[in-house]
Amino acid sequence: TQSRSSAASDVYKRQGQTVIMFFTYAFLHGGLIHMITNMIVLFSLGLIAIKRVGTVGFFVIFFLASFGGGIAFGALGNSVQPMIGASGALFGLTGAWVYWDWRERHSLMPIVTAVLGLILLNIIMWWWMNGQLAWQTHLGGFISGWASAVLLTSLRSALSLSLIHI
Repeated sequence: TQSRSSAASDVYKRQGQTVIMFFTYAFLHGGLIHMITNMIVLFSLGLIAIKRVGTVGFFVIFFLASFGGGIAFGALGNSVQPMIGASGALFGLTGAWVYWDWRERHSLMPIVTAVLGLILLNIIMWWWMNGQLAWQTHLGGFISGWASAVLLTSLRSALSLSLIHI
């Protein structure tokens, strides 16, 4: 039998979607309201990321979270509809923010609160959108954003320590 991710890959091929889709879907939106909402969230979360890891770090998180969201959509989903919107990247920026908050507080409560809030948000959006929500993209973006923040924060720490010892 065919695996779920292989079946999803076949769907993308039949629909004419290529690997490039995993990088471009974040720039496509389902209308003006969708785009404006995403841009407001992007502006808010983007400022937080830029203050933490700079402009280059922001773009690293954005693109890795977009890619991770696309991979999760392909691996966990079975929809023939294409991904659209920047929500994978936005959930990635949220994952980075939650990581930084946890790192400062050393408490699991902010993580638990954020994750439960995001689950509730996804349930409400899924219901409001009649099931037309790519929750897989949100999950993959969040995890990729968290991992990107860990990597970037560790690299910044290592670089600043090595500069101190020169």
